[in-house]
Amino acid sequence: MNESPGEKQRVERVLTDRLMTGNVTFRVLALSLWALFAIIYSGVAPWWMLAVPFAVHIAANTGFIVLARAYRARPESRTIGAWRRNYILYCGLTGISYGVGGALLVTLPPVEPRLVITTALLLSAALAPGRLYEPRSYIAFSGFSLTILALGL
Repeated sequence: MNESPGEKQRVERVLTDRLMTGNVTFRVLALSLWALFAIIYSGVAPWWMLAVPFAVHIAANTGFIVLARAYRARPESRTIGAWRRNYILYCGLTGISYGVGGALLVTLPPVEPRLVITTALLLSAALAPGRLYEPRSYIAFSGFSLTILALGL
C-alpha cells in the first residue's frame, strides 16, 4: 500500500491541523492540576514549589496559543515539520513543568499526597492527546514529566 507524496502531505496536513486547532479543553484541564496540588500541599509546600512550575506551564500554554493562532492565520508560512517541531517543544516544556513540580512536591511530607500527585501525572501522560497525532510530542511530554518525577521519588 504505497501512498503518493501528495497523499502523504495531505495526511500530514490533516494531522497537523488537529494538533494546532484542538486540545484546548485538555490544556485548560491540565492547568487545574496545579490547583489540586496547591490544595493538597497547602501549608506544607513553599509557594515557589508551585509557582515556578506553574509559571513554566503557563509559558508553554501561551506558546501553544501563539502557535495555534499563527497556524490558523498562515498555515503555509512554515513547513509541516517546523510546525510540529514547535508543537513538540511546547509539549516538552509542559512535561518539564509537570515533572519539576511533581518531583519537588513528592519530596515533602506527608506521604499520602504523593500517591495523588503521581497518579495525576501518570494519568496526564496516559491521556495526552499528542500520542495519537504526534508521537514525538508524546515522548517529549511523558518522557520529561515522568522521568523528572521518578527522580524526585
